[in-house]
Amino acid sequence: MIPTTFTFLLFAACAFAADNSTKVNVTVYYESLCPDSAKFITTQLVPTWEKMMDNIDLVLVPYGKSTSEKTENGTKINCHHGEEECVGNRIQSCILEGSAIPNMTAQVKIIDCLMKEAKKEQPYPTKSCVTKVGGLDVEKVTMALESCANSTRGEELLMKNGEKTKAFEDPLANVPAVTMNGMKDKDAIADFHAAMCKASANKIESCNKKNSSPALVASLVLPLVASVFLVKL
Repeated sequence: MIPTTFTFLLFAACAFAADNSTKVNVTVYYESLCPDSAKFITTQLVPTWEKMMDNIDLVLVPYGKSTSEKTENGTKINCHHGEEECVGNRIQSCILEGSAIPNMTAQVKIIDCLMKEAKKEQPYPTKSCVTKVGGLDVEKVTMALESCANSTRGEELLMKNGEKTKAFEDPLANVPAVTMNGMKDKDAIADFHAAMCKASANKIESCNKKNSSPALVASLVLPLVASVFLVKL
């Protein structure tokens, strides 16, 4: 009886100490040449993504405070930081569409690079960032992304991002803006890791590594085992 009870208690304690992970739905509304967007993505989002990617259902929406207007030739998008940003927004929309780069991890790495390297009045660093990510056919992927961005497909993808942005908030008050499980979270901009831990109720391993430490397991198991032996005595 005692071995069976011990096995049960040990299993229960280990289950308690294990990572009870969960998915958090995260959407980021941003602009490709916005300094605040670049700061958030490169210093908050991506470092946390690298630790918690299995726990994040991530949607990136490059559009921000862009506007659109009807013209004789259809719809024209005016980006917040000018036409150069429209190029960046279209490139990133084409990356996220997934045809050229199906892997989400590679998509995030390239966008991280683009947000670090892109500068106004300079060619958009698509090829440079595709090269730095590694493991991709640089010429093929770069050509696919630039062809997409310079075609009606790129414009369509950007317009869809505009629709998503307006459905979230019209006009968009701040860039970047982040939602966690559908709710706007202003605190996520300053500390995305903490926001993830809050949204997951600290169920993600990196939120509280002490929960899975051998010392904690021992502290949970030993008193329970001792009590079982005392009862038997």
